[in-house]
Amino acid sequence: MKNLKQIVNLSILTLTAISLNACLPQRDANDGSSEIDFSSLEVEQSFQGPGSVYEVDFLEQSKLLVRKYNDDYELQCTVHAEVESHTTGFESWTALNVVEAAGNGCVSDEGNIQVGDSAKALKVDGVAMIFKFFKTEEVRYAVLAGGCPNTDLSSNWIVGDQRDSCDASNNNPSSACDWTGTFEWSSGIEQATLPSTYTLNGTSLGASSIGPAVCQDGVIEIMDQGSVEARMFLTEAGAAIVHTGLENKQDRSFIIALNKEAIAASDLAGDYAGLVFDENNKNNDGNDATMPVQASINAAGTVLTGDALEDIATGEIKANEGAIINLSNFNIQEDGTFDGSMNGDIIKCMADVNVLGEGKNVIFCVGQSPGEGSKFYNFLLISK
Repeated sequence: MKNLKQIVNLSILTLTAISLNACLPQRDANDGSSEIDFSSLEVEQSFQGPGSVYEVDFLEQSKLLVRKYNDDYELQCTVHAEVESHTTGFESWTALNVVEAAGNGCVSDEGNIQVGDSAKALKVDGVAMIFKFFKTEEVRYAVLAGGCPNTDLSSNWIVGDQRDSCDASNNNPSSACDWTGTFEWSSGIEQATLPSTYTLNGTSLGASSIGPAVCQDGVIEIMDQGSVEARMFLTEAGAAIVHTGLENKQDRSFIIALNKEAIAASDLAGDYAGLVFDENNKNNDGNDATMPVQASINAAGTVLTGDALEDIATGEIKANEGAIINLSNFNIQEDGTFDGSMNGDIIKCMADVNVLGEGKNVIFCVGQSPGEGSKFYNFLLISK
């Protein structure tokens, strides 16, 4: 099985960054729908990200347009939706119309997307968003679309979806997979590197070079023997998403990056909304793999208390589904990183504080599933 270093290391792969102007689809606010016409509505923000590929346009009048592509960037369908914002920090999306591309259908993990289906999302305006898409168990991630970094970037990253061969256990040999690390982008020479990579318990796996790459419209595609091996989504704000293993779903991973900067524990104090994805609950009838949560961090920044939500609109809490995580080791592994501890399980976290000077904090973590130590779970929190 390939790991992240194998995918991006020039000594193993011949990487060819290609210009995407000719192959990336152009945005159309209507996309051929005869029932609902959003073409007159102004696009306020656009996001893009993997899973396979999503393009999300937030329009005026609380409307939304989502284009879903396959891994080959062939349009599968377009979903027109209504957006409702809640005081809990979440958004609800309701599908108003579904337009299938010729012969491709509009299939998600749990069947065809239909009018009336719902989704939920959290976003930091101008940077990134996390969402549970229509008819799927898993979370998806997206960053602000259309902008390649024009300055050098230094980011921390954490795996948001790990390849099948990796094990989150403390003492399993396959835990030598890389779960966290750092990412750097040199805008002048358009070169990306991974200065550091780490196992889940913090053991260093060394550095790796991605090499020269051309960024077009915020996207880089990396080729291996004529096929797209990885796709990177970059932003000027330092957030990034990398989708690896496009040729083999067993090698698939999503890597989420946030701006790297030293933080004080007390910077994290406050109230948050978030989504938790637990791999152990995937395909497990009766348990939700993705749960909306609310959380708070004490004034010292050392204790995180969270509760699962029954209702993202009202903030109703699920009974007996809370957690307390102790936070420590700030800026030890890397600036902007810290550790969490819950019942002795390993949790690795990173944070971007006061994103774009707008007062929002973003926290992203990975750890061992509370239900099964060989499985992983993620949670992303955005301050209210």
